[in-house]
Amino acid sequence: MARRRRQINRYLISLWAVLIESARWVDDGNVVTSSGVSAGIDMSLAIIARLFDVETAEAIANAAEYTWHREASVDPFAHSLNQVALPT
Repeated sequence: MARRRRQINRYLISLWAVLIESARWVDDGNVVTSSGVSAGIDMSLAIIARLFDVETAEAIANAAEYTWHREASVDPFAHSLNQVALPT
């Protein structure tokens, strides 16, 4: 069921957006989007770092006992998640 849902979501997204397969999150200036829940936390910390400073983002991550993945273009889970085929 979850696999089929991912297929449908990826197909719908592809109708109006460019998919960047290996990105954990994408910052397009005024729109920022992530590939999932923990990627959304990483994205949020990056936005906090941009709006305030890196030290503030690090303090929030540490307080939440969260390991911040700072590289937007590197998603360690992309390979396994991107094996779902889009409907044609």
